[in-house]
Amino acid sequence: MPRRVGIIAKTESREALEIAKKVNRAVVDHGLTPVLEQQLSRRSRLGNGRPVNRMNVDLMITLGGDGTVLKAVREMPKSKTPIFAINLGRRGYLTEIEPEDFEGSLKRWLDGDFQIEEQWRVAVSQNGHRIGDCLNEALLLPRTPDKMLNVAAAQNGKRIIKARADGFMVATPTGSTAHSFSAGGPVLETSLNVLVMTLIAPLQPVRSLVIPAERKLTVRLEEPGPTATLVNDGNPVKQIGLGQSLEMRRSMNSAYFVRFGDTFLQRSLRRLASERECLTALVLDTSAFIMGFNPSKTAEAYSVEAVEVELSEGTMPQLRFRMFREKGELTVRAPSLRAQTIVDDASSRAGESGYLSKADREVLALAVDLKLDGREPIIVSDDYAIQNLADHLQIEHGSLANFGIVHRFRWIMYCPACYRRYQPPEKKCRICGTELRRKVLSKASASRC
Repeated sequence: MPRRVGIIAKTESREALEIAKKVNRAVVDHGLTPVLEQQLSRRSRLGNGRPVNRMNVDLMITLGGDGTVLKAVREMPKSKTPIFAINLGRRGYLTEIEPEDFEGSLKRWLDGDFQIEEQWRVAVSQNGHRIGDCLNEALLLPRTPDKMLNVAAAQNGKRIIKARADGFMVATPTGSTAHSFSAGGPVLETSLNVLVMTLIAPLQPVRSLVIPAERKLTVRLEEPGPTATLVNDGNPVKQIGLGQSLEMRRSMNSAYFVRFGDTFLQRSLRRLASERECLTALVLDTSAFIMGFNPSKTAEAYSVEAVEVELSEGTMPQLRFRMFREKGELTVRAPSLRAQTIVDDASSRAGESGYLSKADREVLALAVDLKLDGREPIIVSDDYAIQNLADHLQIEHGSLANFGIVHRFRWIMYCPACYRRYQPPEKKCRICGTELRRKVLSKASASRC
């Protein structure tokens, strides 16, 4: 039975250090010998450690994200040592389990209830001298940031492409879900014996090409253009001069991972989808609550105080707003002054200023804030003025019909004090000066946008 278990962690993370102590204890409790990476042993005060390149172990446990896994793959003395990867990162495509699942998974490993997944690497060399192997990608970036690389790629002596771009990478099927995917490359099944060449912001219309991995690929840096930095799996390793070439092909060394079910492709696609769902944020206007929209059945939902005020006091829509807020299914957040200024400027240019209520403006501004935060807001509304301005702000919007709403409403403005009716862009009652509210005048079948 394997006896020595290596432990590597992202030592900048307090969470990783705390979990490393629990993992170390569990390894000892199961009669195994833990071998800690040197920096981890110092930070966690768990005895003497070793550099990764001297950790001769039967199993390597990593605590972190993909960066921690890549460090282990790059520095381990034996490439065939299986990696047991615990996810403490944001994406963790290379990882297998979450921290709370560790003890049960360790028992499964001891019982032999697991699979070993092999993922091959790409070997990078120059003039016959090995530079290193990459599990994800070998990337060329210009040393002068405002200059484009001029790259020529050939395979078996035949030119494939000559291109100018902000960057050039060669990725494995494993790396196809990483930097290459972000630059517009395809997602590849890991059993394929191919490489994907992906260009970052190229002048040409071609962004990526899939080529055989068993043939030697030669990448040459040509004039005019800057020199480049070679970055292997996120680690800068060498400066490449003009006229110099790199050779790449499938490496003889693979990486091996402990798995308990899904393939790498299944796991990656699921995490890509869940990441998209986590980024999506629905922003609800007044009409969403009037028409019975249910935030609890969707992605994370947001709204503003002005929407609650705009809903008639004591009505079911207002009660619905308050109920979802109290249950934690609706986040009510005030938009920033910066976002409100952006909305005001856009509404003036679009000619929508007179058609937006205070709630409308704040809903749009909240969506702007979420977009600035790196989220992907979708405004849920059937209000044409909101939809039109969302288009100007390049914010996605969805007809209520897309979310299970079957009717579309026509609105009028009315005075809650004297009940006189007005048409937009009126904002205050001409008789008593009370701020106007909206009410439904008629409804029709909603169509999907």
